[in-house]
Amino acid sequence: MVQTAPMISPLPNSTPPDDKRIRLTVSLPVRVHAAFERLAKASNSSISREVGTFLDDCIDAVEFVAHTVVQARQAPAKAARDLHAYAQAVTDEAAELVAQSRRRPVPPASDASASVRAVPGSAGLKPPSSLTGVKESRRKRKP
Repeated sequence: MVQTAPMISPLPNSTPPDDKRIRLTVSLPVRVHAAFERLAKASNSSISREVGTFLDDCIDAVEFVAHTVVQARQAPAKAARDLHAYAQAVTDEAAELVAQSRRRPVPPASDASASVRAVPGSAGLKPPSSLTGVKESRRKRKP
């Protein structure tokens, strides 16, 4: 078999292009509809396609919630303990990340213009002049 174009494999849990799709009618809040309408116009596709793609991208979270709800119906106390342990683990991880960021030394500001806390590793970097609101003249004027 000769392949003339690179093969693009779908991401895990993504819908293959030839997969059968089901038409579904859903009610959306106006704000949600407007967001998907903007996305569809920008992507040159339908709102239905964009909503379906978004939901397909979120399938892992949906599966997790569905599994958790089924477990909660079967054994509510165990599900509550599991969710509490999960929340505690997330809290512990977040606290560790905050502690790590506090342990990093912050270089002292070299001048008054550096009143904003510097990001480590960004010493000496300036934003592009187009983002500062100040236009710099690169040409020297003749007197």
